[in-house]
Amino acid sequence: MKQTTHLLYLHGFRSSPQSAKARQMAALVAERFPRVTWWCPQLPASPREAIKMLMDCGGQVISDTLIGCCFADSRSKALGDKLPSLECSRVQL
Repeated sequence: MKQTTHLLYLHGFRSSPQSAKARQMAALVAERFPRVTWWCPQLPASPREAIKMLMDCGGQVISDTLIGCCFADSRSKALGDKLPSLECSRVQL
């Protein structure tokens, strides 16, 4: 099985990287998987704007694991559909 090296966490609708769940996940990843690069960007409330922002990152979206929290699961699916080169595992919380 492929090792995760980069993890992209998409927080939920009207949430933030500073939410309790995002901070707990960041701490867990740092503690248990110190070699994994964690990225949890502040996403706009609008799903369309959030996907556009992530698409505008272009080559910076390097992730082999994508976690979508709550409503962000639809964002992770949309991102995967729009970036077929983003071959990664998706997890919904």
